[in-house]
Amino acid sequence: MAIFFLKNSEIDLNAWDKCIAGSFNSSICAFSWFLDLICEDWGALVEDDYESVMPLIVQRFWGKEIIGLPYFAYDLGIFSNHPITPYKTRAFIEAVPPNFSYYRIMLNKYNPLECKDRTTILHKRFELDLILPYFKLTAGYTPDLSRRLNITMANGYYFSPGLSPNEMISLIDKNRIPVPRIIKKLNYRLLRTVMVGLIQHNSGELYGLFDQHNEISSVALIAWMNNRINLVFQATAPDKIKDFPDLFLIDRIIDKYSETNTTLLFDSGFIMNYPVLFQEFGARETTSIEVFQNKLTFPRNLLIHYRIFNTCLSSSQYSSS
Repeated sequence: MAIFFLKNSEIDLNAWDKCIAGSFNSSICAFSWFLDLICEDWGALVEDDYESVMPLIVQRFWGKEIIGLPYFAYDLGIFSNHPITPYKTRAFIEAVPPNFSYYRIMLNKYNPLECKDRTTILHKRFELDLILPYFKLTAGYTPDLSRRLNITMANGYYFSPGLSPNEMISLIDKNRIPVPRIIKKLNYRLLRTVMVGLIQHNSGELYGLFDQHNEISSVALIAWMNNRINLVFQATAPDKIKDFPDLFLIDRIIDKYSETNTTLLFDSGFIMNYPVLFQEFGARETTSIEVFQNKLTFPRNLLIHYRIFNTCLSSSQYSSS
């Protein structure tokens, strides 16, 4: 087994996408066209003749190349058409070129890791299987969630698919919904790019919830591939929070895709300005492992620690072995 680091310009994109499409743990976020949307200069670790691959999000910090976590694509890691062993996961981590003295690498749940000499961070994930009929899925809702959904319905909110990217941006901008700086930067260019790319590739859609005055109150971007649906991003008008439109919007998505062999994937970092408890929908909690290293020299090591690392740990559990 030989693992090589390749720059973006060196990657055979056809072979790459063929590997992703044939992987047992394939993800929409790992295709070359999606990586192009979120990172101008992503690289990769490639095993042999694209038998297994791991995308790396290459960024620059104070003139230094680092590997970071991208927005909208946390579910990366190693992809392969063969089962991935702890040995292979470790081999990929050790193959990261030493010139990347700082990295944050998110593994997917099919990447087992036994690296006691590495610093790791556990990120919560939630999954809800949608194979049952809607009425059986709602039987798994908590009483408090059902009460909140009844409030939304009583206030006349209604569900609408097929929103445009401009409608989501307008909701965020008009209501001054707090979003990470990278999303708001350059007139929401990153968010627009991801939304348009998913829609153009027939791999995503924007859903909205409107109030009785036909004003948009909550929007959600989902992406789908095979038997998985990812809740990529959701935002809700602050003055509507009391009516719980964000919860009702998720409920409408569950209804839409019920009785299908799909799993709805949540990430607590995607929901803006409302602490949604996904367990209330009956979702089961899982974890993803992030491997972390910070060997930058002073003062870069401290600057990146306080500007990036701490802000990303608000909903994570930190562990070091």
